[in-house]
Amino acid sequence: MHTTLGTFYEQTHTCQTIALIYKVTHHSGQVGYQVDLGMVEGKRKRVSFATKPEAETYAEQSRVARANEGTAAFTLPMDIRLDAAKAHAILAPHGVTILEVAKYYQMHVLAYKTAPTIREIVDRYIADTVARNKRPATIKDLDQRLNTFADDFGDSRLHELTLDELRDWLDDNEWEPRTRINYHAKLSQLYGFALRNQWVDSNKTDLLLRVSGDNPSFLP
Repeated sequence: MHTTLGTFYEQTHTCQTIALIYKVTHHSGQVGYQVDLGMVEGKRKRVSFATKPEAETYAEQSRVARANEGTAAFTLPMDIRLDAAKAHAILAPHGVTILEVAKYYQMHVLAYKTAPTIREIVDRYIADTVARNKRPATIKDLDQRLNTFADDFGDSRLHELTLDELRDWLDDNEWEPRTRINYHAKLSQLYGFALRNQWVDSNKTDLLLRVSGDNPSFLP
């Protein structure tokens, strides 16, 4: 019997419900073995091997690993299990798992926990500008504007700032319209520098829509 993929499967282990092994015969006549791990993170996972012993070894390792994961879950402190249950209740209606959220947090938050502070990034960017032999007037303007920004947010990390914080800061009523526009441009350059150094995952200033006119403002 052939499938649309040109293979047929003969189950060789029926007593196990995890990591089933199937014999696979291809159109070429070559025989192999495939370990079916079931659904893993929302996708069917199958791993192929040339020989049956290789497949059996991998299947057994997978079963042990799965069993250990189950044991670990039952040994979690009660407060962690309760937090997991609450998190699941929030996420389940949206088809999102706790693991997916944890991975997203790891990628977009934890990855930048060790990034320099805003004050440090400003200092490095100005030093980089000097090293690239920019005009003194350009360096002076950059130094003045970015250090003004660092005076307010210097101890924070750039990835931690929200769009609302950036918009409110740029919309300072004491500034002239052209001043706001210039500050926006310098902040965009700072974010670009941080992005190139992998200290942020995006340039948030690009998400602020500048409304032009006699009194420009910035909207998310």
